Amino acid sequence: MTKNMRRFIDKNKNCKVISGGIITADGTAIERKKELSNSAGVEYQFEDGSRMVLRREDTQSAKHFTPKWAFC
Repeated sequence: MTKNMRRFIDKNKNCKVISGGIITADGTAIERKKELSNSAGVEYQFEDGSRMVLRREDTQSAKHFTPKWAFC
């Protein structure tokens, strides 16, 4: 498991996710289907206002983990 994924899981134990969006390498939100090829990861925002980005290697390192969302 990557260090970034471990940090995300640890934070998500006590702080739920309120939003998430696919972003490019420079942090720009992807808004169109044709832009998906430029995807660099998903930026998540937590209840406390903090944000974390998970890259493909992070999610692949913990395939069975599902984030806890505030509105589910």
